[in-house]
Amino acid sequence: MPGSGPATFATSRCSRTSRLRTEGGLGGRVISRAGPPRTGRGRPRYDCGGSRCAARAEGGGIVTTGRVVVVKQYREPFVIEEYELPDPEPGGLVLKITQAGICGSDLHTWRGDQINVPLPESGRVMGHEGTGVVYQLGKGTTTDSNGQPLREGDRVMYSAIKPCGNCYQCMRGEPNWCPSGPYSDAGEWPYFTGTYADYYWIRAKHPVFKVPDELPDSVLGWVNCAMGTVTEGLMRAGAAEGDYVVIQGAGGLGLNATAMAKDMGAHRVIVLDRIP
Repeated sequence: MPGSGPATFATSRCSRTSRLRTEGGLGGRVISRAGPPRTGRGRPRYDCGGSRCAARAEGGGIVTTGRVVVVKQYREPFVIEEYELPDPEPGGLVLKITQAGICGSDLHTWRGDQINVPLPESGRVMGHEGTGVVYQLGKGTTTDSNGQPLREGDRVMYSAIKPCGNCYQCMRGEPNWCPSGPYSDAGEWPYFTGTYADYYWIRAKHPVFKVPDELPDSVLGWVNCAMGTVTEGLMRAGAAEGDYVVIQGAGGLGLNATAMAKDMGAHRVIVLDRIP
């Protein structure tokens, strides 16, 4: 999770309760759902700390919970909520997040630049750029989208967009323009739908790809957003070997575009920026 920048975090510890609720309004203390409260014998035992809280119920089973970063109000500190981690659906999987990038759209959301789009009452789950390792495979999930075998612990890259598959843009082959958007309402199942979290729940048939062994972790955080975005643009522009490519802006996207243009064979890449 990001630890710096204009948005700060308000944290909370887990507590014994049967329902997820907040105290003190939207900015109040978050209480995790960790099983029905009990007294005396059979009462759950909680082990809190680190990246998760485990609740041991009567049957001896362990309920895993994890943290999720939520924006409740524009330009206000993020709130960290804790939820029970659901099992993956058949054909899906759950990742344990290892890196989460701060995309420009995350900053737009936190600042409220789209002020005409009100936040849901429960808040909005944050983050879409990042990577992780397989934490749990759903029933029948044995390979990635390229047919490569998948096992728990494997590094995985996934598509950062979540197209609906039914709208006008999706039907014309442009799922990246799907209005469904990358952000989900906080508190809605399956809870772990953003990368500013301990886990990331991936539905069945969503594009996932096992990371090649030769790629170091240090180059993975931005692949599924920043690098994917500029690669799409270069491909649509028909960038090819021998071309001259001009890139406006040397920020995160611009640097990724520069590297990708050279990798695609551009003869010369010219980068323009008002900041030397």
